[in-house]
Amino acid sequence: MGKWDRAELQEAHDRFIAVADESAANGDWRPWAEMFTPDAEYIEHHYGKFHGRAEILTWISATMAEWPNNEMTMFRTTGACATRTAAGGSARSRTGSTTPVTAGLPGLQHHHPHYAGAMQFSSEEDVYNPGHLRPVVKA
Repeated sequence: MGKWDRAELQEAHDRFIAVADESAANGDWRPWAEMFTPDAEYIEHHYGKFHGRAEILTWISATMAEWPNNEMTMFRTTGACATRTAAGGSARSRTGSTTPVTAGLPGLQHHHPHYAGAMQFSSEEDVYNPGHLRPVVKA
């Protein structure tokens, strides 16, 4: 079994989503970036790899300030799965995130944040098909 129980994983996930929604609504991504450990790695296949909380903050702030990303003012999670690894680490995956911009495009994104304890994440990888965004970008 992993280090963290389901209740803690659920609390961390729910907080992660709430902070993301608040950051998307007000444009201040610092509280969201602070949910990552100082040495976290973020993999975003379109934008690249980011190492450390400061790089994650710089990237997310600039990226979410540009269109069409700045239209994403909330993130809805249509499904989530908690996994406890044999080595004691835990991962939390959320899938099917939608926003007012991407509503109606089910399964658009898969996010794989890895929980590190103390309400922080040591990494995240975003996986999606950029082709699913064509209808949004053309609109």
